[in-house]
Amino acid sequence: MIARIQGIIQEIYDEGLIVNIAGVGFDVRVPAPTTYKVGDKADLYTYLHWNQEQGPTLFGFAHADQKAIFELAISCSGVGPKMGLSILELLTPAQFIAAVHAGDERALSQVSGIGPKRAEQMIVHLKHKVSKLVASGAFAQQNTAVADSVQLSQALQSLGYARPEIAGALKYVQERSSQEAMTFDLQLRSALTWLSKTR
Repeated sequence: MIARIQGIIQEIYDEGLIVNIAGVGFDVRVPAPTTYKVGDKADLYTYLHWNQEQGPTLFGFAHADQKAIFELAISCSGVGPKMGLSILELLTPAQFIAAVHAGDERALSQVSGIGPKRAEQMIVHLKHKVSKLVASGAFAQQNTAVADSVQLSQALQSLGYARPEIAGALKYVQERSSQEAMTFDLQLRSALTWLSKTR
């Protein structure tokens, strides 16, 4: 099992990278290949996928939480590795976790190939797994935004807000958080202010 690779990026193509490791070029599929540069060092967490017709394909991720999200996504019926990469190109791990936890079908269905019905199926399939992962601290240690998003979603649910309202509030807070540092209390106040204006 290849869990992680380090090497020099020799080539970039539409779906991935060729990473040179001790003179051997490894073909690694990655989300958003154009964000890498030829000549840079690649340090990737990897997932080896086996297809009966095509054989093995190696997938690489810059962060361990990306790999975890990829594995969660492809555990869903009808979601293959290509769609798993598409999810990571559109959503951060924190956004994906928050979308599943809040039941935000709209956020998931923005991904190419995921319609409303499949998004709903993914939420049903993953919600318990996501809750267990967050409770274990696996994501909170790597990305506090995940823990904050889930905590915020739970707080708004307890206040009686509906899923679509929570999804909108989370998106608003995430956009603000990307521009300025926000404590959880400030996130909650911002979400409630936004919700009061939309009702």
